[in-house]
Amino acid sequence: MIGPMPTRSIVTAANLAACSLLALSALATPVDDPAATTGPGIGASGGAASCAGAIQRDTDPFLPSRHGFRFVNSFHGSPLPPEIRDAESGLMGWARQVAERHAPDRFGLCGGMSLLAADYYLAGIEPPADLDPPSQGTPLYEALYARQTESLGPGMGKVFDFAHWMTLPDTAPTRDDRGAASPDEHALPEPTAQSTSALTRLELPAICQRLERGELVALGLVLTRAGRGQLWNNHQVLAYRVTRDDDATLRIHLYDPNYPGDDGCVLLIEGVGVGTLGLEPDGPDALALRPGNSATRGDAVRITRMTSAGQTRNVRGVFVMPYEPKALDQQNTDE
Repeated sequence: MIGPMPTRSIVTAANLAACSLLALSALATPVDDPAATTGPGIGASGGAASCAGAIQRDTDPFLPSRHGFRFVNSFHGSPLPPEIRDAESGLMGWARQVAERHAPDRFGLCGGMSLLAADYYLAGIEPPADLDPPSQGTPLYEALYARQTESLGPGMGKVFDFAHWMTLPDTAPTRDDRGAASPDEHALPEPTAQSTSALTRLELPAICQRLERGELVALGLVLTRAGRGQLWNNHQVLAYRVTRDDDATLRIHLYDPNYPGDDGCVLLIEGVGVGTLGLEPDGPDALALRPGNSATRGDAVRITRMTSAGQTRNVRGVFVMPYEPKALDQQNTDE
């Protein structure tokens, strides 16, 4: 039995346990559709396999079926960090007891899977060909867990971004909506309050420019709202390419850890409106976006995650997650 502890120490331990639950079992919701546990080219679960070979990045662009992990984003055990989950006594042992009352035994590590897949690709190495998620305590699991933590930024600051976006409406009234004449018929109507659509618009130029430069971009997907869902109902993915259907419709191509091997998984973004998304705004290939999409109005964009199997999910907002490449020899990923 644990004796009395200073109030400040109790609060610190409780906060650490709470942050662990929010940040590591959360924002990493495992796939809940059994049909999505295998993707194109991925068969039934099998034994572990070693890395398949080297990648020539100049001639081998990123594809989820080759460069993503082949197991689905669903892990079993404790979502707590090692310093808590292995503690038997003392302050951390008490924190473990408190946290495990609410901790799920099934959770996801989508941020860790996204970042570590990018690390493997940038290192020119294919990821392990395992079809089953690694067990807790193995080097690969611990590397995924560490990258999950890092995916949320210093001090897990991105947790608070998710929480803030969850409180916002999908769209907000604009000055044009209120009857004021726009001085420029091609100008984007100015929103009068924050919304997930308005903030997504601000994120899109940098996302598209980085993708057009050939970068991999980690993205946070806001899937729910405060009062209707939990923080851990949101998601993280890795974007690797952007294409355009027309002047108001973008497709951001994704590695989604919930759909391993699916090269057809995209974010369909409709009604982007005016502005320019692209490296060369005046060039013929610039993503010049114009108003007029009947699916949206004001600052609204409609975002849908689509898989090659036809599964769809509405997405309320999208923003960039932090990613700094990390050498594999610093992560102890070998079995």
